[in-house]
Amino acid sequence: MPDRNKRKLMQNSSDIEMEQTVSKLARYYRLDRKRKVFDIPMHFKKASDLFCGNVDFMDEPKISNKTTDMMVELLNNIPLGYKADLSITIDDYEGFSSRQILRGLNDALAFRHIRFVRENKRNGLHVGTLMVAGISLRMSYSNQLNRLKRCKDQELNV
Repeated sequence: MPDRNKRKLMQNSSDIEMEQTVSKLARYYRLDRKRKVFDIPMHFKKASDLFCGNVDFMDEPKISNKTTDMMVELLNNIPLGYKADLSITIDDYEGFSSRQILRGLNDALAFRHIRFVRENKRNGLHVGTLMVAGISLRMSYSNQLNRLKRCKDQELNV
Protein backbone atom coordinates (compact mmCIF):
# COMPACT_ATOMS: atom_id res chain seq x y z
CA MET A 1 0.00 0.00 0.00
CA PRO A 2 2.79 2.53 0.76
CA ASP A 3 4.18 2.10 -2.78
CA ARG A 4 0.79 2.95 -4.25
CA ASN A 5 0.56 6.10 -2.10
CA LYS A 6 4.10 7.06 -3.06
CA ARG A 7 3.30 6.65 -6.76
CA LYS A 8 0.10 8.65 -6.36
CA LEU A 9 2.00 11.42 -4.56
CA MET A 10 4.66 11.48 -7.30
CA GLN A 11 1.95 11.62 -9.98
CA ASN A 12 0.19 14.47 -8.19
CA SER A 13 3.50 16.28 -7.86
CA SER A 14 4.27 15.94 -11.58
CA ASP A 15 0.71 17.04 -12.46
CA ILE A 16 1.12 20.14 -10.31
CA GLU A 17 4.51 20.86 -11.86
CA MET A 18 3.09 20.47 -15.38
CA GLU A 19 0.14 22.74 -14.59
CA GLN A 20 2.53 25.38 -13.23
CA THR A 21 4.60 25.14 -16.42
CA VAL A 22 1.47 25.44 -18.56
CA SER A 23 0.29 28.48 -16.56
CA LYS A 24 3.67 30.18 -16.94
CA LEU A 25 3.83 29.51 -20.67
CA ALA A 26 0.23 30.71 -21.08
CA ARG A 27 1.36 34.12 -19.82
CA TYR A 28 3.68 34.44 -22.81
CA TYR A 29 1.98 32.42 -25.54
CA ARG A 30 -1.64 31.99 -26.55
CA LEU A 31 -2.97 28.61 -25.40
CA ASP A 32 -5.91 26.67 -26.74
CA ARG A 33 -6.61 24.57 -23.62
CA LYS A 34 -9.17 22.42 -25.38
CA ARG A 35 -6.72 21.32 -28.08
CA LYS A 36 -3.66 21.68 -25.77
CA VAL A 37 -1.82 23.78 -28.35
CA PHE A 38 0.43 26.77 -27.71
CA ASP A 39 0.67 29.38 -30.46
CA ILE A 40 4.30 30.54 -30.52
CA PRO A 41 4.97 33.48 -32.84
CA MET A 42 8.48 34.30 -34.06
CA HIS A 43 8.95 37.62 -35.81
CA PHE A 44 11.93 38.68 -37.93
CA LYS A 45 12.38 42.07 -39.58
CA LYS A 46 14.51 40.68 -42.42
CA ALA A 47 14.93 37.20 -43.85
CA SER A 48 18.69 37.52 -43.40
CA ASP A 49 18.15 37.59 -39.61
CA LEU A 50 17.51 33.85 -39.92
CA PHE A 51 20.57 33.09 -42.05
CA CYS A 52 24.19 32.50 -41.25
CA GLY A 53 26.86 34.39 -43.15
CA ASN A 54 26.45 36.79 -46.03
CA VAL A 55 23.26 36.14 -48.01
CA ASP A 56 24.46 38.06 -51.06
CA PHE A 57 26.26 34.97 -52.36
CA MET A 58 23.64 32.35 -51.59
CA ASP A 59 21.35 30.67 -54.06
CA GLU A 60 19.63 28.89 -51.20
CA PRO A 61 19.51 30.41 -47.73
CA LYS A 62 21.34 28.52 -44.97
CA ILE A 63 19.55 28.98 -41.66
CA SER A 64 21.87 29.72 -38.76
CA ASN A 65 22.34 27.42 -35.78
CA LYS A 66 21.31 30.36 -33.61
CA THR A 67 17.87 30.35 -35.26
CA THR A 68 17.34 26.59 -34.93
CA ASP A 69 18.64 26.68 -31.33
CA MET A 70 16.10 29.38 -30.53
CA MET A 71 13.29 27.33 -32.10
CA VAL A 72 14.28 24.14 -30.30
CA GLU A 73 14.63 25.99 -26.99
CA LEU A 74 11.09 27.34 -27.36
CA LEU A 75 9.72 23.92 -28.24
CA ASN A 76 11.58 22.17 -25.40
CA ASN A 77 9.63 24.26 -22.91
CA ILE A 78 6.33 22.77 -24.06
CA PRO A 79 5.22 20.07 -21.59
CA LEU A 80 4.42 16.52 -22.66
CA GLY A 81 0.86 16.15 -23.86
CA TYR A 82 0.85 19.65 -25.36
CA LYS A 83 1.71 20.78 -28.88
CA ALA A 84 3.14 23.96 -30.32
CA ASP A 85 2.13 25.87 -33.41
CA LEU A 86 5.25 27.80 -34.37
CA SER A 87 4.38 30.81 -36.56
CA ILE A 88 7.23 32.61 -38.28
CA THR A 89 6.62 36.05 -39.77
CA ILE A 90 9.17 37.99 -41.80
CA ASP A 91 8.68 41.63 -42.79
CA ASP A 92 11.26 41.75 -45.63
CA TYR A 93 12.01 38.55 -47.56
CA GLU A 94 14.99 40.27 -49.27
CA GLY A 95 14.30 38.58 -52.59
CA PHE A 96 13.95 35.06 -51.19
CA SER A 97 10.69 33.18 -51.60
CA SER A 98 8.83 31.72 -48.65
CA ARG A 99 9.41 28.30 -50.21
CA GLN A 100 13.20 28.83 -50.15
CA ILE A 101 13.13 29.92 -46.53
CA LEU A 102 10.90 27.01 -45.52
CA ARG A 103 13.19 24.58 -47.34
CA GLY A 104 16.16 26.17 -45.53
CA LEU A 105 14.40 25.75 -42.17
CA ASN A 106 13.58 22.10 -42.91
CA ASP A 107 17.19 21.43 -43.94
CA ALA A 108 18.56 23.18 -40.84
CA LEU A 109 16.32 21.13 -38.55
CA ALA A 110 17.30 17.94 -40.40
CA PHE A 111 21.01 18.80 -39.96
CA ARG A 112 20.36 19.47 -36.28
CA HIS A 113 18.68 16.08 -35.93
CA ILE A 114 21.61 14.35 -37.66
CA ARG A 115 24.02 16.13 -35.31
CA PHE A 116 21.89 15.10 -32.30
CA VAL A 117 21.86 11.43 -33.37
CA ARG A 118 25.61 11.46 -34.00
CA GLU A 119 26.33 13.01 -30.59
CA ASN A 120 24.09 10.45 -28.87
CA LYS A 121 25.90 7.59 -30.63
CA ARG A 122 29.22 9.11 -29.56
CA ASN A 123 27.97 9.48 -25.98
CA GLY A 124 26.76 5.87 -26.05
CA LEU A 125 30.21 4.77 -27.20
CA HIS A 126 31.81 6.75 -24.37
CA VAL A 127 29.45 5.18 -21.85
CA GLY A 128 30.18 1.70 -23.21
CA THR A 129 33.94 2.30 -23.08
CA LEU A 130 33.72 3.60 -19.51
CA MET A 131 31.63 0.60 -18.49
CA VAL A 132 34.16 -1.85 -19.95
CA ALA A 133 37.00 0.05 -18.28
CA GLY A 134 35.13 0.02 -14.97
CA ILE A 135 34.42 -3.69 -15.17
CA SER A 136 38.07 -4.37 -16.05
CA LEU A 137 39.26 -2.28 -13.11
CA ARG A 138 36.82 -4.04 -10.79
CA MET A 139 38.00 -7.46 -11.93
CA SER A 140 41.63 -6.42 -11.57
CA TYR A 141 40.98 -5.04 -8.09
CA SER A 142 39.10 -8.20 -7.12
CA ASN A 143 41.98 -10.39 -8.34
CA GLN A 144 44.48 -8.34 -6.34
CA LEU A 145 42.35 -8.64 -3.21
CA ASN A 146 42.12 -12.39 -3.67
CA ARG A 147 45.92 -12.64 -4.01
CA LEU A 148 46.43 -10.55 -0.88
CA LYS A 149 43.97 -12.76 1.02
CA ARG A 150 45.78 -15.91 -0.12
CA CYS A 151 49.16 -14.44 0.89
CA LYS A 152 47.79 -13.45 4.30
CA ASP A 153 46.22 -16.90 4.78
CA GLN A 154 49.53 -18.56 3.87
CA GLU A 155 51.40 -16.37 6.36
CA LEU A 156 48.93 -17.28 9.11
CA ASN A 157 49.19 -21.00 8.29
CA VAL A 158 53.00 -20.97 8.48
